[in-house]
Amino acid sequence: MAGIKMGLRLLETLTSALYEDPIVLFREYIQNSVDAYVAATRDNSGIDMEDFYVDIEIDYENKAIRFADNGYGIELSKFEEYMRSIGKSDKGKYKDQIGFRGIGRLSALPFCDELIFRNKVKGSDKIQVFQWDGKKYSDLLLKGEDHELDAAMGEISKIFEYPYDGSLECHFFEVRIRNYSVEIVELLSTADFRGKLCLLLPLRYSPSFDAQGIVKQEYDRVMGKSLEASSFDIRLDGQTLYKPYEGRHILESEIVFWPLQLKPRAENKEPEKIGVLWFSFNRKVTANPTNEPRGIKVRSKNMLVGGEDSLADAVSVNSSDYVATYRELTQTLAGVYGEMLLYTDSLDDNARRDWFKIDASSIELRSIIAEFLRRLIAYRYAASRAFSDKSDAKKKEKLIKAYTELTQGLNQEQFLSDFYTPVADDKQEDIPPLPERPYEDIPKASITVKRFYSKVLNALEGYFLEERDLKSFIKIRAFLKKKLNEEQEK
Repeated sequence: MAGIKMGLRLLETLTSALYEDPIVLFREYIQNSVDAYVAATRDNSGIDMEDFYVDIEIDYENKAIRFADNGYGIELSKFEEYMRSIGKSDKGKYKDQIGFRGIGRLSALPFCDELIFRNKVKGSDKIQVFQWDGKKYSDLLLKGEDHELDAAMGEISKIFEYPYDGSLECHFFEVRIRNYSVEIVELLSTADFRGKLCLLLPLRYSPSFDAQGIVKQEYDRVMGKSLEASSFDIRLDGQTLYKPYEGRHILESEIVFWPLQLKPRAENKEPEKIGVLWFSFNRKVTANPTNEPRGIKVRSKNMLVGGEDSLADAVSVNSSDYVATYRELTQTLAGVYGEMLLYTDSLDDNARRDWFKIDASSIELRSIIAEFLRRLIAYRYAASRAFSDKSDAKKKEKLIKAYTELTQGLNQEQFLSDFYTPVADDKQEDIPPLPERPYEDIPKASITVKRFYSKVLNALEGYFLEERDLKSFIKIRAFLKKKLNEEQEK
């Protein structure tokens, strides 16, 4: 029986298709370093790994990137097999591993002329090197000829070694990307590149984040493990990276916690603890500044999954989990800071690592998220109404009920007391969350006009929220609504 023959296009599918955004290569190489470190400590390699770190160095002039860790490296006898294996990995056997597909190390191949791996283990007097020729790889794809993967590997990759003249005690693993593509040039030129990395990677909290102690303590209490075990020393051009949370991000509610757990999958089993949700919000859940972290970031083993609106995305894929319009969800989440810190082998990342595979556990997680968002939006409505009429006892009662349900019984009297105490930045009324504006305000307008109207209002609202001038926004909105409706009546 003839064996299955695989073409070079398969390699393209496994790289270009899964790694369209070049920022993911930073995730993949950091992830591989971290997993190697975790495996080395688990296997008792005999190396002191307490000072483990990963350095990222970017040479903008020569278009080169270097990832280097001081981990154990790959055993000499396994290096070639590991480098030549595609889609083969034993990481899935271990709960503490982040990656598992065995293709992440190829993520930079579509974005550079050369992709080089250098390996040095303790006690060895040589460096092993595996090199991919990204330019030749691209040329073969452009020719459109049929190339079997095995044969093409001989053309686009090579392995060799050379003597190491440093200390035999030294050990490291490096990834070098040479002559990176225009996609990476564009990524690195964005003003928030560093900020994106700080959100993406499994970092420690900034020393200026005053609440980190209670977050770590609650995570340790719920999960029975240390959050520090999933937080690593990662540096960019010599400077340590931290998660972008600081003391000023602790809002008026202070820190609120939701322990997360899944129902037992069998009789006589306890619910599975899968993580902790922490968040902070102001009395009125209005949008936080666009240049600050906002929303609830979902992290699996401290690595970012999804983006700013991942919670809204999660409950918008199935009508049974409907909470509110997508626009209401994203607006509400923009007024919250926090993280959903997950650690479980019951949730598997999907192929693009932007969410989890659809199964019983991820569906249950989606239901947990939906319930959280229902309570958050209910509080936002109640707060807006209570603030607009502080003398209404029923509105106050609803506010207290919504607050208690959102915080799962947290009795923070000072927060509720302050709600009815005038402060300097409460100079005008809040705006209640608006339903689909185009359909409410200009029901007779065309779909095109409604969409344009919605985009204009979104931009204006964001501006006036930052300027704390909501009365002007209300006036402009009323004026636009009136004029557009007059146009339809002509």
